[in-house]
Amino acid sequence: MPRVTTSLAWVDGSWRLCCPDAGVELAIGPGGARRVAGGLADEALGLLGLLQGSGDASGPVGRYLTLRRHLRERLLDHAAPEARAIDRTLLDAALPDAPAPVVVREPRPLAHPAFGPPRTAFERLAHLVLWSCGTLRDATYYGDRLPVSLRAVPSKGARHPFDAWVCHPEAGDGWFRYDPHTHGLATEAEPLGLPRRPGLALTCVFDRVQWRYRHAWDYHELLLDLGHLRANLRTVADALRLELTLRDEIGPGPRPLTDEAWLLAEVRDARA
Repeated sequence: MPRVTTSLAWVDGSWRLCCPDAGVELAIGPGGARRVAGGLADEALGLLGLLQGSGDASGPVGRYLTLRRHLRERLLDHAAPEARAIDRTLLDAALPDAPAPVVVREPRPLAHPAFGPPRTAFERLAHLVLWSCGTLRDATYYGDRLPVSLRAVPSKGARHPFDAWVCHPEAGDGWFRYDPHTHGLATEAEPLGLPRRPGLALTCVFDRVQWRYRHAWDYHELLLDLGHLRANLRTVADALRLELTLRDEIGPGPRPLTDEAWLLAEVRDARA
């Protein structure tokens, strides 16, 4: 099949797609697509996903290009010199609606690496949750306007949308919320509907991302954050000699989006 060269540029409010080899030039805009010049039949352009029907509407590729430009115009261009000032203004206006931080009352402290290497399987589980979900240092954006926490895993905008829960006989019966700021567990178990076996579960707080970025386009970042956590859990578990089993599909049925367990990591002592 011969190679076909195309070029794509944004000109006067529409995408201008040029294909010199086929002698065709299209203008693809929000109102549809139109042929500027051209040789290829509408049927051929339809197969390429550029035109649809009689040629007066964009095909799926054309609609994607229009959507992509629309998102670029709506989302903040952080490469622009004025981006920081715009972001600060938007942040100040949105601060009253910021989601409240999770507060664990009188958390029970867990084993910490500062006090020596772990001696039991439960202490190794405590080290695992610290090096995957615990706060290593507090910080702020824009002076003291937006408090954030820095952890061992990266997160877009330091949003850290995932909360951790720990289950272990030495912690008690059930699943206990993990406090990343104090490296401790709640005193009361909460019903997650998960099997009560030693492990760590992650639930997602969508508001932390939605409040900051205000667009569904940023929800895919949740999957990147989850991928970082998965990789980190495996790496740290290997170093701590914990046998880790990751289970993505858990629970008897669908869960509400506000209380969805995204990941269950079952652990056991690999030395046992």
